Amino acid sequence: IISTDDAEIEFSISKIIHKIPLYKNYFAVSESICKPSSHQIDQNIEECPLFKNTHLSDTRMLTMPFAGKQFNEIQFDIKHFDFMNLITHLISAGALLNLFGIVHRDLHQGNILIDNHYIPRIIDFNLSIPTRHTHLDDSMISHKYDYKIQLPCRD
Repeated sequence: IISTDDAEIEFSISKIIHKIPLYKNYFAVSESICKPSSHQIDQNIEECPLFKNTHLSDTRMLTMPFAGKQFNEIQFDIKHFDFMNLITHLISAGALLNLFGIVHRDLHQGNILIDNHYIPRIIDFNLSIPTRHTHLDDSMISHKYDYKIQLPCRD
């Protein structure tokens, strides 16, 4: 569940990705978008940080297929894992995004899912920009960023 604006951006990018041949091998994207019910039954929904500045009616839900666990949560079995295949697959995914005119803008280990066969898939396209048939201007780059370098703690 995300803001309506972010959901609509992500869903429009999903529509472009659905046109990529064999996209399901490289990406896990939204398949549907819907408005949450006004009769929400989750008792503690107001405690969600999203709802501190946003009303439920200003949100949308996106659904996508399960595509594995986040890259940073995977325990790789060294005997059955081919690092070169994984990296080659990710580079191919990036090349496909480039060919279809999409800039992801938020690619990190949390936005790469790995399935049981060690196949990576890119997710989370709400910060993406379509570059084809679009004049890029400041309105397309409306998100604010807080870049932080995460370093391991030192004792």
